[in-house]
Amino acid sequence: IMYRNNALIMGISPLFSVINLVGAMLMIISPILLAPQIFICQAWLWFLVLGYSIFIGSIIVKTRRIDKLLTRRDFKVFGIKNSTLLNQMAVLVGIQLLLLIIWTIASPLSEKYHRNNHDNKDVLTCSSEYSLVFLIIQLCYSALMLGSACYYAFRTRNISLAQYKEAKPMLFTVYNFLVVAVIIVTMGFFVINENPSIFLIFVSIATYYVIMVAVISLFGIRLYQVVILKETSISSGSASKSAL
Repeated sequence: IMYRNNALIMGISPLFSVINLVGAMLMIISPILLAPQIFICQAWLWFLVLGYSIFIGSIIVKTRRIDKLLTRRDFKVFGIKNSTLLNQMAVLVGIQLLLLIIWTIASPLSEKYHRNNHDNKDVLTCSSEYSLVFLIIQLCYSALMLGSACYYAFRTRNISLAQYKEAKPMLFTVYNFLVVAVIIVTMGFFVINENPSIFLIFVSIATYYVIMVAVISLFGIRLYQVVILKETSISSGSASKSAL
């Protein structure tokens, strides 16, 4: 709020940056819900999936707008308002929300004890009768969102305009999400049946890792420039206001 009128801050689309942070906060809270004293499976799922959808959805609409600015030769792109992007994002998150509601009604996750094959101890984990089916559906849609984010981030990676330098940090962020997602899915095939509690711990650690990297990449550098280096402007600042 203090630096909202700074050109460097305006260049990263403050509204969608706040939305990014909301998604990040939901994802950060999700592992806490798996603490032994709490362990609420359905709440964990909602916080994690919705947080992810909000975070990635915001990146999709931001990079898509930048992509249109680069590829179109007329000035209609400047008519793309935040309200339009919010509607697009609402559709992306709404689909994920609908899937979560159907999963919650049809086959809600519950806390169950699972016998660990290595030490024959019972460990608390999350499962339901059709959880695998709904998990695959959720993974497919989440992968589609992440693929879209990677596509638009890749297309805008070489942008030269100073006010859109956010494109490269966004590319790094979504690629980091992609690598971690591949590792989690691969690990799931080998671990989730044998030791689901270890898998949940790994997912929680991975969640904190990707959010930490994302926040530093997307906001840390700009905040350092504004707060520490006291920078106040970027080239073509007026274009940044009209386009973003």
